[in-house]
Amino acid sequence: MKTFTPTQAHRLLPILQREMDQLQPRYKELRERFEHCAAKHGMPVDDARLREVCLADEEIRELFFKVEESLCFFNELGVECKGIEKGLIDFPCLFTDRIVFLCWRVGESSITHWHEVDQEFSTRQPLFTKVEIVEEMDRLTH
Repeated sequence: MKTFTPTQAHRLLPILQREMDQLQPRYKELRERFEHCAAKHGMPVDDARLREVCLADEEIRELFFKVEESLCFFNELGVECKGIEKGLIDFPCLFTDRIVFLCWRVGESSITHWHEVDQEFSTRQPLFTKVEIVEEMDRLTH
């Protein structure tokens, strides 16, 4: 697993912002098309067969693959997309003796919070409580 310092994570923000700017409207359109397809075929949106039915449509299939490409891109960078609609990205970070997530949301200009791996965005805590150690980690890795 790749880990990031706050500085390393911050350097990726422009790239992540650009990718999210493309991903979010595609994902929204994909959801709308799935909902329309479900209604057209009289299927509930949580029907396991819906994906196969919807992906028979070339336009939906193309949107699906573009969304999947973005998620693979995030994965290749070593970050985790935790919410497309809200634009949530987590960066694994080695802190003291454990992995935590540095967290970022689309529109934020920097990495200012973190949370435990088994916690969610809503539990995030300000980075400043750990800034001296984090800065020392940055210094040691560069």
